[in-house]
Amino acid sequence: MEELLDFTRPLDVNLLDEVVRSFYNPRGASLEIQQFLVQFQQHPLTYKRFTEVFSQSNDDNTKILMISALEQCIKYRWMTLTQQERECLRDSIMHWIMNLCENENFGSKQRTLLLRKLNLLLEYCKT
Repeated sequence: MEELLDFTRPLDVNLLDEVVRSFYNPRGASLEIQQFLVQFQQHPLTYKRFTEVFSQSNDDNTKILMISALEQCIKYRWMTLTQQERECLRDSIMHWIMNLCENENFGSKQRTLLLRKLNLLLEYCKT
C-alpha cells in the first residue's frame, strides 16, 4: 500500500481499487486500511491523481475517495494552487461531469452520487 503514497511514480490504480474494496468488505476492513486511506486522502499531492483515478478506476468507491480528497484540496488549499493548476482541476471536473452525463449507466445510484459530488466540487471552484 505504501507505494500508493509515492508520488514520484505512476499510480497503480488497480491496487488502489483493491485497497478500497478491502475497506468496504466487512471481512477485509481493518484499522490499518482505514488509516492508510485517510493518509492517502489527506496527502497534499493526492489531488494530482484525480484524472488518473477517474479515467482508470473501475470502482465508484475509489472515485468517491478521490472526490473527497479533491474537495479537501479545493476547500482548504485552493488559493495556494497556481492559476494553471486551478484551471486544470476545474476543466477536469467539468470533463468528468459531462462524461458521466453521457454515460449509458448514468441512472445508477452510484453514478448519480458521483455527479452530485462533482457538481458540488465545481461550485467550490468558483469561490
